[in-house]
Amino acid sequence: MGFKELRALIVSSLVSTVAYKLGLALGDGVRSCIMHLLHRQRKEKKPASSLKAPGRTFVVVTTAALPWRTGTSINPMLRAAQLAADASHTVVLVVPWVGAEQQALIYPAGLTFDSHQQQADYILQEARKRTGLPCKFTVKFYGGKYFPSFGSVFPVEDIVKLIPHEQRDVAILEEPEHLNWFQHSSRWSVAFKHVVGIMHTNYLAYVKEGPTGTGFLNAAAVYRINRWVCRMHCHKIVKLSDAVQSLPHQVTCNVHGVAAAFLDIGRAKAAQPPAGQHRFTKGAYFIGKAVWGKGYRELINMGAEYNQ
Repeated sequence: MGFKELRALIVSSLVSTVAYKLGLALGDGVRSCIMHLLHRQRKEKKPASSLKAPGRTFVVVTTAALPWRTGTSINPMLRAAQLAADASHTVVLVVPWVGAEQQALIYPAGLTFDSHQQQADYILQEARKRTGLPCKFTVKFYGGKYFPSFGSVFPVEDIVKLIPHEQRDVAILEEPEHLNWFQHSSRWSVAFKHVVGIMHTNYLAYVKEGPTGTGFLNAAAVYRINRWVCRMHCHKIVKLSDAVQSLPHQVTCNVHGVAAAFLDIGRAKAAQPPAGQHRFTKGAYFIGKAVWGKGYRELINMGAEYNQ
């Protein structure tokens, strides 16, 4: 992360925080923010409710969409498919739409879309193929823009305003910090009855490895900004691992689970091998994306230290 990007992120988040504190948030959250700040000491406690109750509406919002094959496109899609398996649920998967010129930068060669419906059909087809479920969820798009310096897509509009009021029940924000770094208007925690943020990425590790030479200073700023935006927008934070920074209202749980195909590989390795072959005997195996950002450099360094 370069200096200009970090400066933009800090200014963006400070503006958002000040607006929240003063009750100046734009859009539908104005009155709610002001009333919350003025009467938070004597506000009535909301009755408890269960996310397992039938008839709830789940809006799953993420930062990437297939055919970009990354964790934040695939895992939220699978989550939406599993939630929609309960026929009483209404499920909406909200993903970024980028223009044709940017699709060529992040999607596989030759695979682009001319309309929202065309890409939605592709996502639903992929979900059915991977899960074997009917996948009766809706795919909705928000305007996004890909920034090569971040290697990420960011929203360029207020996503909350795209969701009808009758669907504002439970929001699942995949990478809530990423979704809200540059977003200053609606507050998810005001607009929705319950907001869960799921932390996919250890952004501090990426920032520390940046080429500017000020990685630790940048990481300290991003650490604080992540806490601000998560506190403002989420009622509960779910970390996949404690490698991710400490955050307000956090729990650690691997809510992604393990794909059945990965377990099938393990069972096949443990089965009686064909004649002339040997059975896998190490007791554990690892399947992962072969990119340096997944920690291979650290693994190699620790292996070298151990061997010494």
